[in-house]
Amino acid sequence: MLYELVLTHSILQATASAANLAPHEQQALTLQVRNRQNVILLKTSNEFTARKVAAITTLSIQACIHIVKAYVTAPVVSCRGVIHGIEKGLSDDQLLESLESWHATILSARMMGETESVLITFEGTHVPHNVFFRRVLYRCKPERPTALKCNRCREYGHRMLNCPHPPTYQRCPTCSTKLNAQDEPHRCSAHCFHCGGNHPTFDNTCPVQKQ
Repeated sequence: MLYELVLTHSILQATASAANLAPHEQQALTLQVRNRQNVILLKTSNEFTARKVAAITTLSIQACIHIVKAYVTAPVVSCRGVIHGIEKGLSDDQLLESLESWHATILSARMMGETESVLITFEGTHVPHNVFFRRVLYRCKPERPTALKCNRCREYGHRMLNCPHPPTYQRCPTCSTKLNAQDEPHRCSAHCFHCGGNHPTFDNTCPVQKQ
């Protein structure tokens, strides 16, 4: 318990330093660590402070540099939609500059991990049928929240962006074998990491996934 308190205080200090927060901004900041999801939740009533924290890319904690991905969560009255077929690796700012909607105000946008899909947050409660990306019309579908899955370690509870394992950690999606590299040659036949069934991990037929 004492260690957790010390670590939480260290994270707060590191955040304040990385975001260059003034003393009054630090005092208004609260923190919650969600260990299972490998997520840090920071709360503040000041939008300017939130934007400064969202710009953080690294945290220095106990002499170690940690790469982080920060973003501002959606307001209460908002909805989220997804578009597909967008080039990988675009920043949030690049997405916002390229997106346009005639029927709803776009609040934020971010890539969904290393996929070609973009998660868009709109003001209000209605997801528009279409949006423009670089003046090309894309079908926008309401987000359908699913169980958090990691495409690196094949475990539930977090996404690859927040995976607690090192970046070199890989597990074959088909046979569940732990690999030293994603393209490492190995004998491969369907074997689920979670239930041991004869199907790939995260297959829709998996009884664990259905739970």
